[in-house]
Amino acid sequence: MVETYSASEDRILPGTEFNLVVRLENAGEETALNVVANFTPGDFVPRKSGGVLAIDEIDSGDDEKITSRSPPALTCPTKRSERWS
Repeated sequence: MVETYSASEDRILPGTEFNLVVRLENAGEETALNVVANFTPGDFVPRKSGGVLAIDEIDSGDDEKITSRSPPALTCPTKRSERWS
């Protein structure tokens, strides 16, 4: 389960890069194997991982920090004359 998450910057402006830091906790009674975190593009687009980060294992009761570096996603144009072709 997601224990905590945060950004590396206090204020994120359009076009700037930042790190998204997520701490996952294994609240189960067994070791979690082949843990995969998927970040769906939306408000941000993961650059290096393509939105998928994997952890080999998290022991029962332990946690693991994962970091994804990303610039914010492109914003949609707001005026008809600015529509993408």
